[in-house]
Amino acid sequence: MQSPNLMKFFVTDEDGTSALFATAFDPQLADNRQKPLWEKFCNHLQSMGVDLPSENGPQIVLQQYSNIDLLMLWGDWVLLIENKVAAASITRGQLSRYYRSAVQEMERGMFLASEGVEPEDARRKRICVVYLTPTKNTGTEEFTSTMLEPDRTDAKVHLSWEDVLEVLRDCFPGSSPSDALGRLVQDGCRLTEDILRQRSKPVIEETDQRVKMKAFLTDVRDAVETMLAFQPNVRLRIWRDRNVDQLYGNIGGGNGNVYFTILADRTPDFSNLDNVVLQGSVSFSVAGKAIRKRREDFCAVRATDCGAFFGLNPDNLKIDEERCSVMLENVWRGTHAELVEEIASLFCRFLLFFKPLMEEQPLIDS
Repeated sequence: MQSPNLMKFFVTDEDGTSALFATAFDPQLADNRQKPLWEKFCNHLQSMGVDLPSENGPQIVLQQYSNIDLLMLWGDWVLLIENKVAAASITRGQLSRYYRSAVQEMERGMFLASEGVEPEDARRKRICVVYLTPTKNTGTEEFTSTMLEPDRTDAKVHLSWEDVLEVLRDCFPGSSPSDALGRLVQDGCRLTEDILRQRSKPVIEETDQRVKMKAFLTDVRDAVETMLAFQPNVRLRIWRDRNVDQLYGNIGGGNGNVYFTILADRTPDFSNLDNVVLQGSVSFSVAGKAIRKRREDFCAVRATDCGAFFGLNPDNLKIDEERCSVMLENVWRGTHAELVEEIASLFCRFLLFFKPLMEEQPLIDS
């Protein structure tokens, strides 16, 4: 009779794969095969500029700390590990939110306080944001758009499950019938591979139309940068998912973003550069973790003021006070060059109008 495999009840989703990772690295496991595991992992991160001490491994390994999938306290470093097993679960701005939240907790003396770490010790730690995705080509836009604090010496690295599974298999071979732990880790690796394979369908089909949309966004971004060359601290990024292609950015802080969004599934024609038709929106929204004062300031904005500044009929602007957002939806028609200039100009006006709400660094309400 075949022996029951307990792993199949645990490694079934993202949380289960995180638990596999956490268990293998946790020093409380006290297994002599962990030392080569730590060494291989440290060598991998060292090639990316993060120098971890491998001799003793991490001091603390936690799952779901402040919404972070995995946290490891390792020497002078704190590793914030965001685990993704499907391209469809990539979320824009998630890494930045978790990173900023950790920095703020450190500044307030609360980071890892529940684990007995003294506030001053926590403040001295460097943060390494680790993005763990199915492949190295998954989530690159989210990873590259994650901005670290310039006055800190933090780091970020992009790891793939391919690399992690290879290391786990090497260090826990499970070749002996008596090696129950090694066999469990091998089963966990196999189940993780199954999950990755089941969820590996690409999010975006790279049709000719989507390629041209991304090129259009790049041209709009370049035009905005030229128009606002006099304005410091402008940050612009391009985001893509199944249904939208999007340019987003802010001036001087993380309290909000301006967005230009193309609704890919509703844009009828992008093939002829002399006669472009696209459906989308230009919008601004206050960040979910912005301080209360910024949200109150937004609610004082009037549609007539927005409309006058943008040269638009205020009836065409949708203001949502609950979500702290304002949006102009439209169908644009014209040549590629004409629409680049028109949309870039409108995007710049949104950035300048809402600049006062974006400038301060994001804080969490006390």
